Amino acid sequence: MSDKGIWDRLTGSHQKTRAKNEIETQKCHLRDQNEKGNLISNQLAERGKLQDQFQQLRDKQTDERKDLFSDMDQQYKNIERQEEIRELYEQETLRSQQTISNNDSMGHEPEM
Repeated sequence: MSDKGIWDRLTGSHQKTRAKNEIETQKCHLRDQNEKGNLISNQLAERGKLQDQFQQLRDKQTDERKDLFSDMDQQYKNIERQEEIRELYEQETLRSQQTISNNDSMGHEPEM
């Protein structure tokens, strides 16, 4: 230890300096804790907003997918209905041709 260090201990200035440094350290520690708490609060608030936006996007996507599948289902039903209509048309076409053929072979329309 230097002469100044011994003199500081004897006069008590060493203890005063040490106490002052400890108080400043505690103040800095409290300041850092407050800043950290504020940072965490701000990040959590922003995260909450982002989570809300993500949820809205997911809900929108879900609704769009429901609409898409509903439209697809309707199209498939229309396709199935078209096949049924086509079959009925073909049956009627055959009946008409048979009726025409029968009329031609008999020379007149059959009585009913």
